[in-house]
Amino acid sequence: MFLNKKSLFLGLSTALLWISCGKNTINLPYQQIDLQTNTNLNAVHFINNDTGFIAAGQMFFDGGAIYQTTDGGENWQSVLSSEQAINDINFNPQNRQMYAAMFGNKLFKNDNFNGWTNIILLGWQTWKASAFNSQGVGFMISGRNFGEGKIQKFDNQNTIDTGQVFAHELNDIINLNDSTFIAVGYGLIIKTENTGGNWRAIDVRGDFYKAVHFPSEKIGYVVGEYGSILKTTDGGENWEKLKRANTFSNKKNRPQSIYFVSDQEGYVVGKAGLFAKTTDGGENWTFIQTDEATNWKSIFATAEYIFLVGEAGICWRFSR
Repeated sequence: MFLNKKSLFLGLSTALLWISCGKNTINLPYQQIDLQTNTNLNAVHFINNDTGFIAAGQMFFDGGAIYQTTDGGENWQSVLSSEQAINDINFNPQNRQMYAAMFGNKLFKNDNFNGWTNIILLGWQTWKASAFNSQGVGFMISGRNFGEGKIQKFDNQNTIDTGQVFAHELNDIINLNDSTFIAVGYGLIIKTENTGGNWRAIDVRGDFYKAVHFPSEKIGYVVGEYGSILKTTDGGENWEKLKRANTFSNKKNRPQSIYFVSDQEGYVVGKAGLFAKTTDGGENWTFIQTDEATNWKSIFATAEYIFLVGEAGICWRFSR
């Protein structure tokens, strides 16, 4: 399916100041990609420079879908439809297995691009994200209205345990190696080093943590709904607060996703058009102008491009 693309070119400018912390905002050229859908685009993930996936859907309003590109984002086509919204895509390059977390009672799995199958779960959850290791063992997490969260474990035979319930909503999860996973949520960062044998809380406070990303096994970043940014250099044992809550954002511009290309170069997107870049490991940020009416939900960077996806089917592509 060929999808139309609208290119918009904006001149460079440093005249605008960031509302909350006085940083310069610049304008950069971008391309608006039309996926021919008005539903929310919840997550974007590329497995190489050419092939990428977008998870789509809006809870309670319509079904979900996964879109795929094989030409670096020029054209997209739907490769999976579901009865509920799909919230996240996870890919393990070691075993080439892909997982898609969705609202409801299913986990979608694609083994080495041989088509999608689903694993049926007991109960009904707002599944937010998943992470699986090279052995096919992993977790899917959920969260509900700032209330309880749940971690569901799967083994490599798709056998499901009873799950663990937490007092705090969970929003994102990542694996650092085959045994170490980190999950974040409402005022909480938790870690396991024995593939879920036990989870322990890391001593952090102060925000609703929305996303976690590790560009390397030791260095990682977490971003919070109210603007805090945390950094670890020891695999998640200790976290330095680069930005306190309410200093990186205002009431409208709230971070939702973080992605680091390297230990130094990273990006944050969020509500009300928030898009920011750092080239020094999060010490300083440059804000990039986008549409303030757009609530960005996810970001991913390849060697050539940066992809932003958001509510109402909005997808922008920037050159790196």
